[in-house]
Amino acid sequence: MNTPTERTSAVGMTVYPILFAIILGHFLNDAMEAVIRALFLNR
Repeated sequence: MNTPTERTSAVGMTVYPILFAIILGHFLNDAMEAVIRALFLNR
C-alpha cells in the first residue's frame, strides 16, 4: 500500500517537469514573438 509520503513525492516528481515544460514553452513563445516583432517593425 502506498503511504501518503510516497504519494506526495510521486505527485511532486510529476508536477515539476510539467511545470518547467510549460514555463520553457511560454518563454520561447515570448522570445520568438519579440524577435518577429523586431524583424518586421522596421518594414
